[in-house]
Amino acid sequence: MVSMRSVEDDHRRIRSIVKNLATATPLNYLSMDLLKLLIWNYRGADNNTFKRNLVEIIGVHKLEILILMETKVAFSTIRNLFNRFGFTALMFVDIGRSGGIWIVWDTSHVNVRASSVSSQAIYATVHKEDYEEWVRAAVYSSPNPSLRDTL
Repeated sequence: MVSMRSVEDDHRRIRSIVKNLATATPLNYLSMDLLKLLIWNYRGADNNTFKRNLVEIIGVHKLEILILMETKVAFSTIRNLFNRFGFTALMFVDIGRSGGIWIVWDTSHVNVRASSVSSQAIYATVHKEDYEEWVRAAVYSSPNPSLRDTL
């Protein structure tokens, strides 16, 4: 059974990681070689080329987490494609036809919990059995400089 941390615990962990980055103390990086994660910036995720490539990538690499950005399509139009591959959990920020961030994952291998979501970023805690929890940020900053400054 997976233990779940509170959002406050996530925020404390993020602050601790950022504090460690600012010190001279070397960080202890986790070996995540067994976590299969793909981050893909793909414009136009509703076309047949994308779907064909995604099917092949998932089949070959047995992904556990998939993060897609700048999809240029509403998530609802291809949600069933992800369910077909076992990605039954999701979090997403749709920005209409201009972009967006989608995170989908296979709950039989990994758990992901959002700690902060905005129109330009999703911060999430990732937990895989027998590994320490870690924080993942998926950022798709706006091309508009005034909106980017709010990030």
